[in-house]
Amino acid sequence: MLLAACAEDPVVPDRGALSGFEVRLVAPVEPGSPAFPLPFTTMPLEVELDIIARDRRGERMRGFDGEVRLTSVPGRIAEAERTVRLVEGRGSARVGLQYTYGDTRIWVQEQAPEGEMSSFGLGISPPLFFAEPRVRNVRFNPDNPAGLSPLFGREARIGEGILMVTNVVANGFYATDVGDALPDWSTGREPRGVGQEPWTSLFVFTFNFPDGITIGDRLCSLAGGVAEFQGQTQLTFPNYIIQGVGRVGEVPDEAFLDPADPGAPGACAYRTEVDGSLVQVLPHVLDEATLGDNTLVRAWDSALVRIEGGVLSTRFDDCDFDGSGQIEGADERACRSRCQRDLTCTEMSSLRQFDQFSASVGGIAFEVADATRAAGYDPLAGCAPHAGVEGDPDDPPGYRCGDAGRQLRSVTGSLRLVDLGGVVLRVVIPRFETDLVFAP
Repeated sequence: MLLAACAEDPVVPDRGALSGFEVRLVAPVEPGSPAFPLPFTTMPLEVELDIIARDRRGERMRGFDGEVRLTSVPGRIAEAERTVRLVEGRGSARVGLQYTYGDTRIWVQEQAPEGEMSSFGLGISPPLFFAEPRVRNVRFNPDNPAGLSPLFGREARIGEGILMVTNVVANGFYATDVGDALPDWSTGREPRGVGQEPWTSLFVFTFNFPDGITIGDRLCSLAGGVAEFQGQTQLTFPNYIIQGVGRVGEVPDEAFLDPADPGAPGACAYRTEVDGSLVQVLPHVLDEATLGDNTLVRAWDSALVRIEGGVLSTRFDDCDFDGSGQIEGADERACRSRCQRDLTCTEMSSLRQFDQFSASVGGIAFEVADATRAAGYDPLAGCAPHAGVEGDPDDPPGYRCGDAGRQLRSVTGSLRLVDLGGVVLRVVIPRFETDLVFAP
């Protein structure tokens, strides 16, 4: 006895003769090459394809009338352009290819009508070769400057530009591409200061302290996964080549071992006659208008910056009334909120956990982090203990400092923007003792 099925089985069309799709590249006429790649595609590059359905004998399958789906690997094709209809087994497509680099192919896959099972017919275009992205291409999103990196969630290799390490911290390092400001790498033998352009700096997250890398190193290449953390674009699980050192974590191949060949992929890593220490990345001076604008200041995230003037905290409040190490409960949260609204106040848990304290300039709040480790500065020096009233959010215990020694002439360091759900903290991370300069 046959029982009726509880659901309809999908219709499987007679596509057994479909072998796949031939994909011909019509335009661009010059698809680039590894030696002479096309530019990185910030704006869409028009690509024209001729797509032909082929049967198992290799002949055009004129009985195929249906849609195919286009995908770029790597890169992006606008959603409206990703579906193409073939008539009598042939069709053409014009698509805008964007944010792609290296060896790029466009994949074509049959898109079966709803309710039908696909035959999984595939086709792949001839290769197009694009230049690798620079830091600016990773950081700046032309479609939405306030949005995520256009390469978010993808692997990227930055092999273009002149990458200089500007700061090293406990869990990574900061690098800046000065290639636009220093187009000629030859520096002579005298130190040469070079400025920075917006959107050309990046934080590289290494989880632990990055051994073997120091401020002033030149990176011949840098690769990793593009991620966003609290509004900051980062490169994670990185692999990098340091000039004069070679590839971290890998044994270089033969191409990397020939310093006499200026065209070798790893030539930069073995050209010790080019002294990276002679190039000094100059801090970008952030004016108050840029520092106070959440949109403008994003262009300088991860850059080496200098803020001129300002005053450090003169009040340190300990809002952890029960000593748990956490700010919990209504009174503790009220205490922290009151302190955060006060430009002269630092809540002690920030100092204990992150070596971070508050400062301000022109009514704009910013934070100074890692000053004790990097600059040997004690923010509580010259401050007196304040007993306060335990449990009182308006008068908690802590420290009170006079104005003497709290006025800044300037503070220099890497800028980190921390987006806490719309509230954007500005954090400056000094490198040396000389990065904190106090007014007389």
